[in-house]
Amino acid sequence: MPPSKAGTIDAADAVEPTEFGERVRKVYGPPVTKNAGRMTTFERVAVRKDIEHGQRVIAGTWRRIATGATIGYQCVLPLPGPVTASRVHIRIKSSRAKPRLGRTTLHRATD
Repeated sequence: MPPSKAGTIDAADAVEPTEFGERVRKVYGPPVTKNAGRMTTFERVAVRKDIEHGQRVIAGTWRRIATGATIGYQCVLPLPGPVTASRVHIRIKSSRAKPRLGRTTLHRATD
């Protein structure tokens, strides 16, 4: 949806994207922890890569709670149910070059 010549977006045009953003924030919620050794319950793991160095991770299993193939800019892995843990370890079993991950966050849906 392009803005008007004045640089504004009509309120009627903004309704659907605004509602979508609210649904995304409800499903993902804010990051629940910085994984500082506390027990935390989460439903999704968001893994990011350092995009300055391109795609390096090509396949693998991350612990027993999630499996992924590539990361791209960011890979959000939904879990089959809530997980409670004090630490999360990401194991990359195969990559094109030395993996360079960005920030990893844990998320829990808001009620």
